Amino acid sequence: MIGIDIVYIPKFQRLLNSSYGSNVIDIIFTHEEILQNSITICDCQHQIDLKQAASLAGKFAAKEAVIKVLNNRLGLDDLRKIVIYISKDGAPMVKSFIFNNAKIDINISISHDNDYAIAIAQSL
Repeated sequence: MIGIDIVYIPKFQRLLNSSYGSNVIDIIFTHEEILQNSITICDCQHQIDLKQAASLAGKFAAKEAVIKVLNNRLGLDDLRKIVIYISKDGAPMVKSFIFNNAKIDINISISHDNDYAIAIAQSL
């Protein structure tokens, strides 16, 4: 199964920098994902810069692509169950997790170009 998602980075950045921004970050991302983007808890109450927003948009797109791979059996409330991290060699990866009593292995790819972040996920 394959899933794909695209995010318009300027709109995502505006959402992150809105009065709801810190809530959005808490709903979507784990502490580990936030730290990987050099965002501290204080930053969530300040402006998220374009580089941070692009990185988070890519991770959000990857999470949405993973949900599609799982036939939409996870919802927005489950986004924190999907952990996207960057390996030492710079490749984006999904931390393995259990879904319906089975370990799920998923490959992902994330790309950014100007105002867009796109991600594709494939179950193994």
